[in-house]
Amino acid sequence: MTGQACAAGGGCAGVIQAGRALPILPGTYAVLLEPLRSGTLGIGRLGELDLSAACLVYVGSALGPGGIAARCAHHLRLSRRPHWHLDWLRPACRVRAI
Repeated sequence: MTGQACAAGGGCAGVIQAGRALPILPGTYAVLLEPLRSGTLGIGRLGELDLSAACLVYVGSALGPGGIAARCAHHLRLSRRPHWHLDWLRPACRVRAI
């Protein structure tokens, strides 16, 4: 699994949700991540992820209670017990936008 650069020039830009509130409804969301270092990282049973890209995009669905707002709030925190693939990735990446 390899990340793709998000812009021709490299780096990630943006801020989290540009000041808009995230919906409490179920739906699909994307998280723009900037790796803090290069190399590979173990992502649970998924295997290893190459962090050499300038940024990564994680796309997920939030169908449970609290919808997109609750799931994204979870992803903004570092998880002590990783559950979703993004939980494994978060300690090695900075969230740039949702």
